[in-house]
Amino acid sequence: MSRKSYTKIVHEGDYVAQVDVELIYTEEGWSPCLSLEDAQRLDDVREALKKGDVETASKQGRIYTLTRIAGWKRQRAPRKRSAQRVVQEGGSGGGDRLFAVEQGADLAGQVGFDQVDAAFKQGVIVPA
Repeated sequence: MSRKSYTKIVHEGDYVAQVDVELIYTEEGWSPCLSLEDAQRLDDVREALKKGDVETASKQGRIYTLTRIAGWKRQRAPRKRSAQRVVQEGGSGGGDRLFAVEQGADLAGQVGFDQVDAAFKQGVIVPA
């Protein structure tokens, strides 16, 4: 069995901690691994950073704050439609009607106006 010093990085929120631990190398399966004390220290640092308690976390390692200076800004994900595809059908009144086909609906092949009307009445498709 051998031991090697290693610096683990713990990221929580806007903080990053560098915590020195020892990796344990053995001839058995799960190698390298941490001692129970090192694993608990990493968990304690993560919990302290989650609470914003930088002073407690700094007793176990070096603490840094993360500041985004440029790049990707996270935006709200676009609203998911419950539609698999959109069927456009010209009606007898001259205006086109759009229908969104719900996921799982089986409308393979050519869809005529009568089929769209029937499927709409059954609730398989909904107005888009």
